[in-house]
This record gives sequence, C-alpha cells and structure tokens, in this order.
Amino acid sequence: MFSSLRKLGRAYAAAPSAVTALGGVGLCLIATMIGVRLVSPAFEVGQAPSLHADILFVSLMAAAGCAFMFLFRILPGLSTARAVLTAAFLAGVVMRLVFFGSTPISEDDWNRYLWDGAAVAHGVNPYAYPPADAFSQDLLGAPAASAQSRDLEALREIGRAHPDTLSRINYPYVSTIYPPLAQLGFAAAYWISPFNLDAWRLVLLAADAAGFALLMATLGAVGRNRLWALLYWWNPIVIVTTFNAGHMDVLLAPFILGAVLLVLRGRPHWAAVSLAAAAGVKFWPVILAPVLFGRWLGRPLKLVRIALLFIVVAGLFTAPMLLSLDISHSGLAAYAQSWERNAFLFPLIASGLDALGADGGVWARMLVAGAVCSVVLAMGLYVKSDRGDMVPSMFVATALLFFLSPTGFPWYFVWVAMLLPFAPSFGVGLLTVTLPLYYTRFPLQENGLEGLYATYFVPVQFLLPLSFIVWAVWRAQWRARA
Repeated sequence: MFSSLRKLGRAYAAAPSAVTALGGVGLCLIATMIGVRLVSPAFEVGQAPSLHADILFVSLMAAAGCAFMFLFRILPGLSTARAVLTAAFLAGVVMRLVFFGSTPISEDDWNRYLWDGAAVAHGVNPYAYPPADAFSQDLLGAPAASAQSRDLEALREIGRAHPDTLSRINYPYVSTIYPPLAQLGFAAAYWISPFNLDAWRLVLLAADAAGFALLMATLGAVGRNRLWALLYWWNPIVIVTTFNAGHMDVLLAPFILGAVLLVLRGRPHWAAVSLAAAAGVKFWPVILAPVLFGRWLGRPLKLVRIALLFIVVAGLFTAPMLLSLDISHSGLAAYAQSWERNAFLFPLIASGLDALGADGGVWARMLVAGAVCSVVLAMGLYVKSDRGDMVPSMFVATALLFFLSPTGFPWYFVWVAMLLPFAPSFGVGLLTVTLPLYYTRFPLQENGLEGLYATYFVPVQFLLPLSFIVWAVWRAQWRARA
C-alpha cells in the first residue's frame, strides 16, 4: 500500500494540476452517483415517482455528465502512471458498487432478464413461450387453460412462485428479444441467486471489469494513453443504466474489445469467434466485421476462411433463437418492424418518406440499414492496410448506428462509450450530458405531455451533440485545406 501511495505521489509531482483535476472529477462523479443512489427509493417499483424526484435525478445525471466532460481536457495532460490507473479503476468500482441494493429508476427490463434466466435454468426454451403463457388467468380473467407441455407447466410453476416479477414484465405477450449468449448471462444470475437483481448486477460487474481490462490492453496495443479508458469506466450513463437500471449491454464489451485486441495481435480466426459471440449477445455487432477483417482483402483465401468461421460460429450462437422464431409472438420481429422510441434523425427520415407517399416506417428502416452497411463496407476497404484507423472506424460505425437508430435509448450509448477512448469526440461525449433528459418522458407522460417531450426534449438530446460533431468535422476539413 505504501509503495502505491509513493507512486501516486510521484505521479502528482510530475503533473500536479492534472492529477488534482482528475481527482476532483472522480470525487464529483462519486458524489453524484451516491446522490442518484439516495434518490432511487423514490422510484419504488409499481409506483409513479414524484416530479420532484425525477427532476432531482435528471439534474444529478446532467451534473455528472458535466463533470465527466472535463476528462476531455484533463486526460491529454496526464501520463500513464500505474498508481493513477489503479486509483482511477478503484474509483470506477466504487461508482458501480454504490448501486447494489438500489431501486431501478424508471426501468423494468431487468424483470425480463430474471424471468428468462429462470426459464433457461429450468431447461425451458425462452423463445418458445412469451411470459404471458405463464399467467394464471387469460385476458378476460378466466382461469388459464391447462398446461399442454412440461415446459409450460414449469413456467407456470415459476410464475406462481414469483408473481411479482411475472406481473412486471413489459410486453409479456411477445417472446424475448435477447439472443442465446445473453440468456446464459441471465441464467448465471439465477444460478447465483434466483430472482435477485444484485446477483444480476454481479454478473454485469464481472463482464464490465473484463471489458475494462481488454480496453486497457487494446489502448496499449494501439499506442494510446490507457487513461483514455476513463471515458468508458467513469461514464455516468454507462454506470447508472447498467448498475442501477440493470440493462445488459455491457455484456458486449468483452467480446467486441476482445475481437479488436485479437485482430491487433494477428489472430483473426479467434477474433471472428469473439465477434460472433458478441452477435450472440446482440445482433448488431455483425456490422463491424468488414472493418475488423478488411485488411485481409488482399488475401482472399484467408478472408474466406475467416468469413466462414464467423458465419458458422455466429450461426451456432444464434441458432436457438432463429430456429424458434414464431412471428405470431416474436419479440425480435416486433422490435425489428415497429419499435421506435427516443429517436431524432429516424423520425425525420420516416416523415420525409411518408411525404413522398412511401411507408416511412418500413422504408426508413431499410434506408438506415443500407446507409450504415454502405459506410461500414467503405471503411472496410479503406482501413484494410492501416491498423491505426481500424478502431476509430468501428467507433464511427457504432456512433452512426446509434444516431440513426429508431431507438435511441440511453443504455445503447454503452455501445459507443466502449469505443470512445480510441477516438475521443467531444460532441459524442456530450450525449453523457443530454441523454438523461430521456427520463423526463415518464413524468411528462403521466401528465399527458408526451407530445411536449417528443417536440422539445428529444431534439435537445441529439441536436446539441450532433452540432458539435458537425462543427468538429468542418473545422478539421478547414484546417486540412489551410
């Protein structure tokens, strides 16, 4: 311990103002996270929170975001010192541990995770039955029909034992949208402690710590200061949406960052397996394949082997879900066809297509998918021989997907945050300040003002960061011409 303190003292002596500023940001973030933890009981499950509690929560998150933004100024002046890294890591752990035992704020997806985990742990296919099949009564209040299979009877037994969780699952009449490797994470939480949110948080903490370790290793491999990892590890959106709300997106981090590190170390076949595993958690990481493996375009036989391995392994990881797909109650189909929430650019595109006489919702999805895939393929061609551009290109692709998606939930920002250290963008970082406005939707909705939210609060979340991004690109172009 004394050795670590001496090293921290030497780091402070080398850059006292920067280390002091970093410590100040860390203390501010810890304080705001504790504040969020203290306000969380006001969001008791099943009860509408007070307007005062919601304003306080959003204000604390915005304050945390403002403190976080100082990292963009502080980190370039700091050298990588092990003592500073250790202290920064421990501060991030504290920010996460604060939320064990907290009440999830305005979120309920974790109920689906706990239910799915129980189903998998009991050997039941979670894609075959929507949670509503376990209800003891039908929609009209009549007793449900007798179970016609062992699996259905097992689900009903789980439902009888844990009725509160079953009753809180959102969209209970559609099956789960989460791929098989995510289901294993849910089941792991069940095996640790059934229907225990903190057990699920423990699984998330393990995945997050593994992702952070791989992030540090990858930053070192590309020659970047490893302290840039704090843009992920200290990010209040990542911390609160994961460890308070219980969202599962950090499960992606070890697989995506592991794939990057394996490519940088010249092991593309293992990288293909890692990226396929990421697709087994959520489908979207498949778009990163052209950027990750584009450098092998000059070696077509090797590229074919990599592609085949990726397709086969991704197929194995996603087969249980795809083979059980039933359009009549598929959550995945419903999500792909009609889900739209908290998006800014997508509704504008859809409205424009509606004005042209097309089905805006359908064609906007096709247009967005085509645009993202085209950009990723183009970057795959561009970065094939320049390993320094690979991870920033992945960051651009992921940020583009986030901004164009029909669903711009704050927890989806985790995807972007895990790659932000490789291309620190102040404009993208501003989302940490603006995305907490998403949580104003709930009190406004309670008071019949959801239209006000869509008209004013959604544009503020995205327009300010986009403006800074456009300005930064314009300034870079102007300097390049000068």
